[in-house]
Amino acid sequence: MPSEIKITSDDYIKYAALGSSPGYAFVEHFALQRIHGNNAYTFRNDKQLLRAKILIQTAYFLRQNFPDIKAYANNLFALGLAEFIQHHQGERQPIHQQISAYLSALTPWELATVQFRKTYYLYSSYLRRK
Repeated sequence: MPSEIKITSDDYIKYAALGSSPGYAFVEHFALQRIHGNNAYTFRNDKQLLRAKILIQTAYFLRQNFPDIKAYANNLFALGLAEFIQHHQGERQPIHQQISAYLSALTPWELATVQFRKTYYLYSSYLRRK
């Protein structure tokens, strides 16, 4: 578990587990999630930049530590990058180093796929706001 991931670390564990061994997915609801008033992340519409950073960071470490699920990590990264572009407001963020490192590790085909997905997510977000 990377020490850099502090909020929603359970996402990293869930995604890593999905790629580590065969399993099953059920569409039925088996539980309810209680969201308390001091919740830092889940269902918060005012935390888009935080969400973007978490997606980028999770994708970064999944790709680094679980290369078998790099296609999934690339998709998470593209979503996080699209959200980061929308919400970072021009300020220089420490996450830029992880973004650069992630992009430089991609093959040309992966880079094209990530850029396409990022554009798709940006455009989809634009259409939802209209």
